[in-house]
Formats: sequence, C-alpha cells, structure tokens
Amino acid sequence: MSHSLGEMIEDIIKRKSIFKFSAPSMDLYYHYQVLKRTEKLYDITKIKNIYFELPYYIFNYDVSKCVSVFRERINFFYYLQDYHHFTEIQSGKRYADMFERMNELTGNRFYGQFSATGENMAEHRRDQRLVKAKRSVYYALCNKEKHRWTEDEIYTAEALRPHVWYKTYIDTIEENRKIWQSILAWLDEHKWIKMQVVVFPFSPYFIRANQKAIAAKKKEFFEGIGLPPDRVIDLFEYYMNRPEYFVDECHLIGKGAYEFSKKVNRILS
Repeated sequence: MSHSLGEMIEDIIKRKSIFKFSAPSMDLYYHYQVLKRTEKLYDITKIKNIYFELPYYIFNYDVSKCVSVFRERINFFYYLQDYHHFTEIQSGKRYADMFERMNELTGNRFYGQFSATGENMAEHRRDQRLVKAKRSVYYALCNKEKHRWTEDEIYTAEALRPHVWYKTYIDTIEENRKIWQSILAWLDEHKWIKMQVVVFPFSPYFIRANQKAIAAKKKEFFEGIGLPPDRVIDLFEYYMNRPEYFVDECHLIGKGAYEFSKKVNRILS
C-alpha cells in the first residue's frame, strides 16, 4: 500500500534485488492479482521472498467498493483486466467503459481521471481538493528529518474516524478471508518462497484516540491471518514516542522511513 510505497527504502534491505509492486490504497484482491500476474510474466523460481504490507483493517477493505479511491487507481485494474466489484454499479460501469475507450484511442497510455457525473460532482470536487492538499503537504515534508506538529494537525489526526476502522463490512470480510486463503494456497504451491507480513507504523496521535477500534481490527487481523508469530512483523506502534517522524496519521517522513527500513532489515537479516 502507500506505506510500503514511500517508507520501505529498497537500498537498505540487504537482498540481491528487490522489486516493489506497492500502490496506494490497495487491498487483498489486488495483492492476489499481482501474485498471479507475476507468475505469468517472470521466472517464479527466482523469487525467494515475498513481503505483504497489510494494515489491521485489511480484511474490512475492498478498494473496488470505494468509488472515489478506485477511480484514481483504475489504471492498475485496467491492466489486470479485472475491475472486481466496481462495474457492478451503474456509474462504475460507465466510468470503466470511458476509461477503456480512451485507452484504445491513446494506445494504452491513458492514466487520467474523467470528470464525475452530475449527481456527485460536488463530492468529487471536495475529494479532489482534499487529495491535492494532503499530497502537497506530504511532498513538502517527506524529505525532512522532523515534523513539528501544530495543534490543528494534532486535532485533525486525533479526530479521524476512518470507515475501515469503525464500520464492519461482513461481506467484504468474508470475501477477503477467502482471498487470503487463496494467497496462502498459492504460496503452498511455491514452497521455496518465504512469505512475511509487515504491519507498518501509525502515528501515536491516531493510535491514542482510536484505541478501541484499533483493538477490534487487530483481533480481526490476527484471527484472519492465522500465521505463526515469526511470519508477521508487527511494527504498528513502533514510533509511539516519535510523532515527529510522521507527516500525517499514518505516513512517515524521510527520516522516519530511513530508520524504519533499517529496523525491518535487522529483523529480516
């Protein structure tokens, strides 16, 4: 997901070669599709290790049902040739059709985003303003060694109540548990590959303000993962005393990412 995309520094991890297939806001379904496509495109016998970055809420999350997020990630699923649940809704099917036609015209080089439909234009514009504002703040701070939190920023992080932490999507959880079993079955067929799950850090401000919801999702996570302790590297609270290493509630600045990558490398070595 976005955490491993920006916070796992490949050069620090002591392996012969590392390829990162991370992408922002992805789910277990995407993980599984990437595994299957990897087998089609590469010599699978040369893969020695696979690391999954999975947050506690992973079983409760399906990006294809988060329309505003999926629209931004649609190119990944276009190339995977599978939109999952996105096209089950009328606006999703219309959006995917437009996206495919544009790719036909541009020779599979279209990555842009269409305008939203009239009924959700205001919501779409609001989402885009928030995304652009957050992205500009992140890029401005990601290379700094410390982030001095303002009172407003602390309040924002503490006030967050993301739906994936607080709502329970029974159908999504049941489907994701089946997908995870498919991933484990795939790995069982490729026994020479060692797999480990990494839980990346969250900001102490977010953790302290959402302890009950986090505890529930953590329980759900470990019950669903069903792996021995040595297969899960849980560093969710690794920076509980270092809020200055975070740019927001869950993403690290450059210094934090560097120190975190060194920690993960020591565990993996």
